[in-house]
Amino acid sequence: CDVTEEVRRRRRLDTTTRISSLFALDDLGFRDGLQSAADLLTDVLDAECALLLLSNDGQWLELAASASNDPRSLQMMRELARWDATLGHAGDALRTRTSLLVNGERVLQEGSAMPFGAEAIALRPISLLAAPLVVHDKAIGVLVAFRRHGKPPLTNDDCTLVTGLAPTVGLYIAHARQRTESDSLRHRLETVADSNPALFSFVDPQERYLYVNASFERWFDRPRGTFFGLSVCEVVGQAAYDVLAPRLREALRGKGSRFQTQLTYAFGQRHIDVSYQPIRRGDGTIEGCAVAELDVTAQVQLEAQKQARAQSEQRSTRRLQSLLDVTVKLASAASADEIARVVVDEGVEALDAHAAGMWLLSADGKSATMQRHRGFAPRHSEAFI
Repeated sequence: CDVTEEVRRRRRLDTTTRISSLFALDDLGFRDGLQSAADLLTDVLDAECALLLLSNDGQWLELAASASNDPRSLQMMRELARWDATLGHAGDALRTRTSLLVNGERVLQEGSAMPFGAEAIALRPISLLAAPLVVHDKAIGVLVAFRRHGKPPLTNDDCTLVTGLAPTVGLYIAHARQRTESDSLRHRLETVADSNPALFSFVDPQERYLYVNASFERWFDRPRGTFFGLSVCEVVGQAAYDVLAPRLREALRGKGSRFQTQLTYAFGQRHIDVSYQPIRRGDGTIEGCAVAELDVTAQVQLEAQKQARAQSEQRSTRRLQSLLDVTVKLASAASADEIARVVVDEGVEALDAHAAGMWLLSADGKSATMQRHRGFAPRHSEAFI
C-alpha cells in the first residue's frame, strides 16, 4: 500500500513539474502552452482532454485546447467549440467549484452529460472528470478529461492529480491573459505615440533614453534604435541641453513641469512646448521621466504676425483719429499762429513723426518764413528762417 501511494505521489509530482516547466517557457505562446498541457495530460491520463474557458460574459464555455490519441475524437471535439456554461458536468463543476468524477451510465444522463451536448453520444464516453479552473475565487474555465468505451474508468487518483494541477493551469491562463492584454495595450499606445507629431520619450535617472517614438526619426533623421542609451545632451546638442537641463533635473528629483522655450538644434531654431512628468516606482522612488515635446514654431510665428498686424492696425486707427482731431481743430483756428500750432504740434503727434515745420510765403510769393517748427535742432531750424 505504501509503495502504491509513493508511486501515485511521484506521478503527481512528475506531472506537476512537467506542466510547470511548460508554462515557464517565455517563448511559448498562450494557445501553444494550453495545447502542450492538454497533450501532456492526455499522455499521463491515457484519456481525451479538453481545456474549456469561460467567455467574457460568463455564458459560454469555449474550447481553448484539446488532445486525444484518436484523430476522430480530436476532430469531433474541435468541431464542438462552444457550449452552454450552465449545462453538463462541466457546468456543475463551475457552479460548485468542485472537481467531479463520473463513471458509467451517469456520464450521459439527460441534462447532466458532458458539455458537448447530444453529440457526446458519438464520442462514447464511459468515464468523465471535470475540474474547475479558479483564480482568486473567480472561475475562468474547466479542465475536462474522459475515457471512451473499451478503456478502464478514470480513478480517484486521476481526479486528485487533475484537481492538484488545476490551480497551476488557472494561474497560467490568468497570467497569460494579463500579459496578452498588456502587450496589446502597449502596442496600441505605441501606435498612438508613433502617429503623433510630438516627440515622446522616457528618460532614466541618468538622463539616457529608454524609449522614443517614431517622431525622433523624422526630427533627427536617424534610425529609431540609435537613440536608446544615448544621453539627452548627445541627442539634442549642448545648446538645447543647457536650456532644458534645469527643468529635466527637477523632474528627475520628482517635480514635474510644463513650459515653452526656444531651442537651438543642429538643424535650426525651434519653439518647443515641453512637458516633464516624473515616473515613480511602487516604493515612491523615481524611475525616470516621461517627456513630451511639441514643435510650436509655426504657432508662435503666426501669433507674432497676428500681434504685429494688430499693433499696426491700432497705430493706423490712432493716426486716423488724430488726423480727424487735427482737422476739427484747424476748422476752429482763428489766426495763422493758431493754424501753425495745430499743424505742427498736433500733426507731429497724429503722424507719429519726429519733426515738422510750417513756412508761410510772403505776399509777393518770393520768400518763405518758418512760422513754427518742432523736432529740428536749432542750427537746422535757423537755416530755414
